[in-house]
Amino acid sequence: MNATIAKIVNLLFEDLAETEETVAIREEILQNCQERYQDLREAGISEDDAIHAVIESLSGMEEMLSEYPRKAEEPITAPEPPATENAEAFDEEESRAWSCDPAQSPIREIRMEHMGSADVIVCASQDHLIHVECSEPELTLMTGIENGVLTIALSEQKQEEVKEEIKFSLEDSFDLSSLGKLFEKLAKRFVSVNNSIDAEITLEIPAAICPDVRISTTSGSVTVEPLTLEQMQITTASGEVEMDALTCRALTITTASGDLALDNLDVKENLLLTSVSGDMEMDTSRADAVKIHTTSGDIVTHKCSIASSASIKTTSGDAEWMNSVPELSVVSVSGDLHLAGAFQSVHFSTISGDVQVMAEENGLQMIKGTTTSGDCAVRLPENLEAAISCRSRSGDIHIQHASVPGSAVTVDLSSVSGDIKVH
Repeated sequence: MNATIAKIVNLLFEDLAETEETVAIREEILQNCQERYQDLREAGISEDDAIHAVIESLSGMEEMLSEYPRKAEEPITAPEPPATENAEAFDEEESRAWSCDPAQSPIREIRMEHMGSADVIVCASQDHLIHVECSEPELTLMTGIENGVLTIALSEQKQEEVKEEIKFSLEDSFDLSSLGKLFEKLAKRFVSVNNSIDAEITLEIPAAICPDVRISTTSGSVTVEPLTLEQMQITTASGEVEMDALTCRALTITTASGDLALDNLDVKENLLLTSVSGDMEMDTSRADAVKIHTTSGDIVTHKCSIASSASIKTTSGDAEWMNSVPELSVVSVSGDLHLAGAFQSVHFSTISGDVQVMAEENGLQMIKGTTTSGDCAVRLPENLEAAISCRSRSGDIHIQHASVPGSAVTVDLSSVSGDIKVH
């Protein structure tokens, strides 16, 4: 085990509260980094370069870990329902009438925290009600609202038997002072068996409001059905994430080992995907900018339209990018790269991973790439004029496409021992 790498990984977790989840993530990252270090050393990379490459692969980890509580922080708990003057007079029959104008909704953000291994489904509500339903009648959903944040969390605290569904309307008038008591009366309860939560939590959100939604699970999967939001953040350790037809301004998904399956996304601004070992697959989606970071998970994207830029960083995971984007930047240690589409510029860098680039003529200005031992193959449009420059110390170079010095399109490729082919 390399002590420097172990120290760097431990520093990432130094300020985090030590929980079963953070310990598991730390051990997985440490093991992946040590294995990658050994692979690089066996490939002939120097100790310093191998350490530097592994440390570079950890870029983005701090952002991923920022969602976890710090040692100095108090444990996160669901907010207590606010006290009300007429609490005693409140009854369940009155709860059916709580409502407000969607434009004046007191809720700006919905957080589903500490879902554990419970599966979460987020979908649209057709009746202007927010619904929170649980498939396991013995589960408790502790809820509360404070400063416009509606928090929903699992709790082992038992409460009196109440209705099977938490819901309130967002129409007409609204009495915010009684909302906390409403949630208290409509909460459900659960009994945990061996600390394992086997339940399905369904959140339905009215189409008339566009709140921020944050979901945190350990191993529970998250499913998002056709929905329009302002922004969404999902954090999971090993739970899978599935999305279909989500429209939002910004989307952030962070996972340790859970796989991602994303279809028909329409992200107006930034899409950020971070994973340690989970595989990612994205199809037929749109975004302004995309950032994808993974350690060992594979990345597959098809038929996506990215307006400005895409950035991919991977250690050992393979990346397949089959989309058009003006600016594409890909950094890999040992993962293979397969890049195809209409680009203005492509930058790639890899140590031992092989690279294939298939560029369309439309708007292409530059392809620039470096490898250490990985092979590189670039295919250009047949009639495209390009100034081609290739260098390799010990690898073979095959240029089968005419080079036109001074051309507006440049292809600049270099390698230490990898083969280079341009055709």
